[in-house]
Order: sequence, then C-alpha cells, then structure tokens
Amino acid sequence: MTLTARHRPAIAPVAGQVVLLHGFGANAEDLLGLDAEFARPDLDLWAVEAPLPCPGTEAGRMWYDLMQTDWPGLPEAIAALQDWLQALPEQHGQPLSKTLLLGFSQGAAMTLEMGARLPVKGLMVCSGYWHPTLRWPDAQTLTAFVTHGTIDPVVPFEASEEIHRRLQAAGCQSQLLPTQSGHWIDRPAIAALRDFLNQQLPPHVTEP
Repeated sequence: MTLTARHRPAIAPVAGQVVLLHGFGANAEDLLGLDAEFARPDLDLWAVEAPLPCPGTEAGRMWYDLMQTDWPGLPEAIAALQDWLQALPEQHGQPLSKTLLLGFSQGAAMTLEMGARLPVKGLMVCSGYWHPTLRWPDAQTLTAFVTHGTIDPVVPFEASEEIHRRLQAAGCQSQLLPTQSGHWIDRPAIAALRDFLNQQLPPHVTEP
C-alpha cells in the first residue's frame, strides 16, 4: 500500500511542517484551504491522500472501510502512513519533532494512531474518534488540540470528549474546544488551530 501527498514547500528558513489527513469520502484537496488560513509560508505543508477509493464517490478516498463492522484495511493503512511519515525526515529534512499532524474525522482517528507511535511535535484532532484497538503507550506524551462541533450528526461530540479524557489520562497535554457546529471545521476552530500551530511551531522572527 503506497501513499501519495500534495506538497506545498516552505519558504526558508523553515520552521517545521504540518501533515493534513482528510476524512472518509474526501481526498487530499479537502483540507488544503487551511494553508491560507494558517498563513505560515515558513512551514512545509503536506496533504496525504488516503489509500483506498471510497465507494459511491467520484474522487473520494478512505483510509479503511467504515461501512463494514471489522473495518478492513485499518492495519494496512496504519502501517502505510507510519512508513510514509518515518520517511519524511530523510527525504525532506524536517524532523518529526517539528511535525504537527492535523486530521479530520477518519483522518483524525489516523492522527491519533500516529501520535501513539511516532515522536511528532503535536496533534490537531478535528471531529474525530478513538479506534477501540488503539492502546496509548505510557511513555508517549505530547501536546494535542481537540475540537468538535456539539451538533455533529456524523461523529458525536462525545467521541472527542473521550479522546480528550484518554489523552489526559496518558499524561498528554490536551485541550478540548467545543464549537456550535456540525461535521466541519468552523471559523472559531480554525482560529484556535492557528493559535495552537503558532505556539507549537513559532514563526521565525526576521531581524529588522
């Protein structure tokens, strides 16, 4: 299973990188609009395309099949994404310690899987859920920002409350932002995500 990604290179000096993981039925284009919202040309931006075509869509992709109870394809998707992320530092020079992952919905669930396995800088978890098979290692602590609409008809808000509780119980620094929205990333969430990103990967200060 091979992954592809859209890449918007940074303008030097590079402060780090952000990896975007889209949701079920979307594709790598879906979250690219966040680039303009974040306004951080000093960050490498990657939008990863999920490996499987999503039935019933023209160009939609999925990380694994949500329509079947045993979620076929999940272990393979986890392994493929882990391999892809581990190859980034050698191929493009930015360490995982300067890498933020941002995922939406199914992509947010994959973001959590990577956070449990890799020494990334932090996680931005939007309208996501916790895989029942995910076991968070005791030694793996990081910073996470979790946001979710309280009237989400697709993934209930309680799923992000569970994420927040589990991360805190594991010793992670987790923030939870409820918003008055459905299954999307609304303006207050975007502003808060931008603040979190700037805290974790501060912009380079140019001397006058």
